[in-house]
Order: sequence, then structure tokens, then C-alpha cells
Amino acid sequence: MVFPLALLLLWVCCTAADEVTCQPQHIDHGRILAQRAVYKDGEQIQFSCDRGYRHADRNEATCTRNGWNGRLECIEIVCLPPHVGNGDFQPKELQFRHEEQIEIVCHEGFQSSDHFSVCTEQGWQPPATCIPKNCGYVRLSNGYFYYNEPLHSFPKRLGYTMDYHCNSGFLPPNKENWQKIKCTKTGWDPEPKCFKICEQRYPIRNGKFIYNYWTRPFIEGNRISYSCDKGYLSAYESATATCTKAGWSPPPRCINLTEICTKPAEENVVFNTTKAISFFKETLRYECKEGFETIKKTIDGHTQCTENGWDPSPACLPIECEAPVLENGRVEEIKGKYVNGDVVRFSCLRGYTRVGPDSAQCYHFGWFPQPPICKEIQSLTCENIAPLNGFFMSQQDHFSLNEKVAYGCQSGFATLEGHKKGETQCLAEGWRPEPKCVRLCPPPPQLPNAVSITEMRNYRSGEEVVFKCVENFILQGPQQIMCEGGRWQTPPRCVETSCQKPPTILNASYRNAVKSSYEPRETIDYECHPGFVAEGPQTITCRRGEWSQPSTCEDVRCPLPPAIPNGQINGIIKESYLPLEKLKYQCLPPYSLFGSSTVRCLNKEWTSIPECRAAAGRCDRPPAIENGDTLEMHKPNYMPGDNVHYKCQNMYRMDGNAEVICQNGHWTEPPTCIAPCSTSEEDMNMNNIQLKWKYDSKLYAESGDITEFACNWGYRADRNSPPFRVQCVDGRLEYPRCVRQV
Repeated sequence: MVFPLALLLLWVCCTAADEVTCQPQHIDHGRILAQRAVYKDGEQIQFSCDRGYRHADRNEATCTRNGWNGRLECIEIVCLPPHVGNGDFQPKELQFRHEEQIEIVCHEGFQSSDHFSVCTEQGWQPPATCIPKNCGYVRLSNGYFYYNEPLHSFPKRLGYTMDYHCNSGFLPPNKENWQKIKCTKTGWDPEPKCFKICEQRYPIRNGKFIYNYWTRPFIEGNRISYSCDKGYLSAYESATATCTKAGWSPPPRCINLTEICTKPAEENVVFNTTKAISFFKETLRYECKEGFETIKKTIDGHTQCTENGWDPSPACLPIECEAPVLENGRVEEIKGKYVNGDVVRFSCLRGYTRVGPDSAQCYHFGWFPQPPICKEIQSLTCENIAPLNGFFMSQQDHFSLNEKVAYGCQSGFATLEGHKKGETQCLAEGWRPEPKCVRLCPPPPQLPNAVSITEMRNYRSGEEVVFKCVENFILQGPQQIMCEGGRWQTPPRCVETSCQKPPTILNASYRNAVKSSYEPRETIDYECHPGFVAEGPQTITCRRGEWSQPSTCEDVRCPLPPAIPNGQINGIIKESYLPLEKLKYQCLPPYSLFGSSTVRCLNKEWTSIPECRAAAGRCDRPPAIENGDTLEMHKPNYMPGDNVHYKCQNMYRMDGNAEVICQNGHWTEPPTCIAPCSTSEEDMNMNNIQLKWKYDSKLYAESGDITEFACNWGYRADRNSPPFRVQCVDGRLEYPRCVRQV
């Protein structure tokens, strides 16, 4: 029994000595899933990468005698700038990180499936492409198309034409029975419309239309002239009418010359019109010149054109005041008639004293101020009646004639002169000057964007302050305000001045038409010329009458690429090339190209320039392509002229030539396989849609194919939904959306 036991121990030792194990590794920007301390031969390790990173090879590796058979590594997701045919993108960068976004700007006549594209692990999604605009469904009012065009046959391709006919009483723009329209980059041309026909034989009482018998029909928007018979005149200055949906507008009308009135030629009257004539029952307003008034004692009036002329006749008479009478006094400058603006002065007879003003002026409402009275001089006294918000310094009840008394004002009030104390005198007409205490105004307001007021104090009634705005601001409202009754009048505002035309930006142009002036904070967008990139936002703003500093447009074009020995450039030779523009090199026989034959302009420089070297001309195995393979069995090497054919996986569409040829030691450009689109039941349910055609049950569509959808029962199209006729573009479908009907 010793011998078998020894054999058993020997087998166990040898097995332990030959056991294969692998240790887990640290993965930057990633982590191992269900990590173990040791992995045995054939066991797999799985790992995931952090957001913004992807697996360098696969998401798993197997433990072998030589270690892990795959790379346990996470690399950053980056995207190179896309080539947008028939368009461009912004912003411009040498490369973009994960989830960074670009805006797609298509040329006129082209459109993108989405205005934005995002850098993802699968590249730019949705693809940064600009496809020709198609022409949508046309709703034609008052007409029909020659061929019935069902809704599902839209949109139409560029160049597609349709003919339409208008109903009776309507015509197309060409005024023919049929009009042809064509699908262009800007839509249907011309826009299909049926216009209302206006009758040339429209009856005009006492007039007629001016046209020739061969004149084509008049449709909406057309204008026609007409003339009136002798003794009649057009009711409108232009004597024209325009064809509208409702007929001729304004309706042609000829009126009798006896039904018009010429503008009155009256003195001292100002009319509010420049027209030389007015029509029957038309009302005309007028104003009187300064110093004149109407019969009704007003400064304005109105009159109407009647069969007998203007009624009432417009007239402005001089403003008059009755002669003033002053009992026990005299009026200087006595006249038989006083008119507006006349001034008279008053004085009293001996033994009388004047109580009231010494003069008055004639206005449209009479004399002002009212004439005084002449009071007989007697033993007069004045009572101790303190002013409102004030008090007399003396406590006695009465004061004798000509006696002077001091008075004071309460806190927050002042005399008319702005003092805390004042003085008044007892005269025959009472206290003069009248003792008054008026409320003081607080310091004046400091307006935003205005020059500061230096004299900050309380102001008395009647005092004024003047405002002035700082540079690039203008005053809106009165320049000065007054203190009235303890409060300031409404102050003005200092508002920003508008901006004039924006400056010319070197190597850039504005996206919209430039106006002559712009409001404060209004912005203008501009774009750099092709081959130039802005270093900041492409927007300028109007601030305080001046435009913000625009970002400069830097030249990122490339010069002519260098010539290479024994080779030449195959393409158009120019002084400069736009970013992402490509050129190809080719070698002269018998030299072979080493490096990529295609160079691309990136950030003012060309990518690696190839070389032409002497070579035997044989090729290695043809390059592998994603989602495709070669039809022929591989050979160790290939002779010049040998060819190989590729095929794509099922549902993948080939882009490029399926055949590659060995030339000068290199294969010609291989094709690529473009992914199909998959229609997911889950995605359709999320968007409340289904396939439009019941017989169309395919769940996959090749790139470029059209798939049509419809809303589920009880749902309607979302107003912001993409089109329901969707094209597969590089493996992506943009689903339309439906919402529940209310």
C-alpha cells in the first residue's frame, strides 16, 4: 500500500505546481465587477468604465497561461470634428470630449434631422449631416391638382413638379388655366395659390375703369385706375382700386363737384388738414390763432361740408375784455375796446388806499387778476391770525396800522423765501406780505445714471433742480423739476442711448440684415467666413450707445501642402484650404506610397504627409472592416493587380467600392458598412405610435430607407413631434410622438 500512496502524493504535487492563476489589475477610470482575489485558468473577469470612458478592447478578459488575453484598460471617449456636407458646425475645436455638443448649421436648401449632435461612444449622435430639404404636403384652397396627390406620398423630392387648376372665379399667379409648381431647395416654386378674380366690368356710377380689351384678368393684389365723367371727381385722391378677396377696395366712387368744398381761406384760422378739398358731410376741425376765439368763446371749433358750403362758417374773432371800472379810483390807459394781451394799471383817489393788485391783463377768460378795491383810510387794525403751520412772535390780539410783526414756522416748514422766520406788516388791505409757512421738500432724488446733485438739502416751494445724464445716457422727461407743496414733481429718467449701425467685423458677416439703429441690450449674431473660427461667442450687444467688443475670427486655413519626392498631389491646387478639406497624394511609377494617401487640413496644418519609396509592390493581407468581411480566403501576400471583394453583414449597407486592388504595395480604399435601423416595440410604445402599414412588419431598415408611423388608437400627433415619415440615417431613427386625445 505504500507504492500507490506515493503515486497519489506525486500527482497532487505536480497538479498544484502547474496550476494557472491570474491576479486582478487596477483599472484607471474603471472598476472590476464581482472582483475576486484570484482567477483560475479559463475564468473570465468583467469590468466597466466610468462615464466619459470606454473599453479599450472588450469589457471582459480570460485568464490564460500567458496572463489575461485582453486589455484591462479604459480610454477617454473623444470625437474628431465631423465633416458636415452642405453645412457646417459650431463651435470649432480640434477634438470634443464625451457628451460635448455641437450645433449643425445647414446651407440654404438643406436641413438636419436635429439641430444638435452629441459626442458619444458610438461617435456623433445623431449624425452631423445636412440632407436636401423635401417639399411637404400642399393644402390648396379654391383649386385642385391635376393628379390626386395623397397625403402619404409626401414629402416630394427636389425637382418634382405638379400641375393645379383653380375653381371658377379664381386664377393661379400666371393667370392661365393651369399652373406648374416645382419642388426646390426653398420649397414649392411658385407657392401654389388660387387668387380671387375681380371683374373689370364693375359698374361705376358716373365713371369707368381704364384698361385695354386685351388686358388679362385682374386678381388679388392687382391695382386698376378709373376715371370720372365730366363734372365728377374721384372720392379718393389716387383714383385707383385694388383687387382683394372681398372685391375692389376701396370701392370706386365718383362724386358730383357740387358735393365738395374747397378749403376756406379765413384769416386767423388754422386748419388741421393739408387737403385742398373736402367731400360732402366731411367734418373739418380748426384752431384760432393766438389772441383770437370763436363765436362760442373757445379757441377751437369744427365745421362741416354741406350743399351750401361750410356750415357753420369758420371764424375766429379777436378776444375782447370789457372796460374795467374802479370805484374811488382811476384806470390808466383807458380805451374804447380792450383785446387779448392788453394791460391796465390801477390807482386810488386821495383818502383811499388800494386793496388788491396794481395791474391786470386781458385774457380769453377776462381780466386777471381781478381789479382791486379802493378802501377809505380809517383807524385800521390787524388781528393776530397766525399763519397755517406757523405762529406770531407777539402774543397781543390786535396790531395797529403799519406795525411790523415777526412770525416763525413749525418744523418742516419755511417762509416763501425759505427761512424759518419772517416779517409782515399791518396795512389797510391786511398783512403784507401775507405770512405763509409752506412745507419743505426733502433733498432731491439722485437719479440712476445721472450726474450727482451736490446741494443735498431741504428745498422750499418753487425751487428747482436740473438733471443731467452721464455719458451714453439721454434724458427722458423734463430736464428740471420743481418743489411744490413739500414734494418734488415727477423726475425724469436717464435711459441708455441706442446704437448706430454695428461695426464691420474682419473676416465675418452678420447673419441678419443690419438696421440703422438698435435698442439698448439688443444683440446681433455674426458668423466667421469659411476658414475662420471665432475665439469667443459670435454675438455683440448694444450697451450705453456702444457695441461690445466682438470676438476675432482667426484664420484656420491651411497653405498648399508640400510636394513630395517621386510623387504628386491629385486634386485642385489652391492658395489655401478650408478646415477638414482633403487632398490625395499619388506616387510616380515604380514608387509606392508609405503612409495615408489622404491628408486633411486641421488647425492650420496638414495631417501626416506620406512618402514615395521604391518597393517590390506586393501587398499584405487586405484591411479588416467593421461589420463586414472579405469573400475570398486570405493569402500571406498579394501581387500587384490582385483584387479582393468585401461583403457586409445582413442589413448593413455598403458605402464605397466592394473591390480593392493591390497597387504599389498598398490596397485601394476599402468600403465601409453602414448600420441599419432597428424598430423597437418598446420605443414605439413609449411614443404611443405603431407602424402605419399593417403589412410592413419589418423591424429593421437599411440606411436611407423610409419607415412610416401612425398614432395608436386614442392618440393624436404631438404639435412638436418630428415627421411621421422617417428616414434611416446611419443606424438612427428619430421617432415621432403622439399624445392622448383630450
